[in-house]
Amino acid sequence: MALALGAVLALVLRRRGGGDGAVSSPAAPGTPDAAGDAPERRGGLPDPDELFRQERYGEAIHALLLRALLELGRRSRELAPSSTSREIVRRLAPETALFSALLPLVSAVERMHFGRQPAGRAEYTDCAAHYRRFTEAWRATAR
Repeated sequence: MALALGAVLALVLRRRGGGDGAVSSPAAPGTPDAAGDAPERRGGLPDPDELFRQERYGEAIHALLLRALLELGRRSRELAPSSTSREIVRRLAPETALFSALLPLVSAVERMHFGRQPAGRAEYTDCAAHYRRFTEAWRATAR
């Protein structure tokens, strides 16, 4: 899983030119901005809303995490494309809103992939709320 996250992040960063330092805000799934996102703006990542509609909750949660990691990678040249999601979270200050929003996403994906626990609608709803908190914190730190 960690290698998969690193590989996806590396692929996305390569597609986008290696992280040009541009600061953009991620759109929370289900918001007007998310609906109008061009695929290239989202780095070719899967659409969590579509996965949710297909009741593929685990994949939808994973897509939320990948979107958050993509945004972090765009801003930080210090993040190696091979970094695991757990390593990335550890680099954030624990008292920050970014940390408290991202950690539950990482934990959920780890439970699903490493613990092989299935995700349901409730887990996706919780993770989507954490992703929205991440986007709010992201916008606040981008100013």
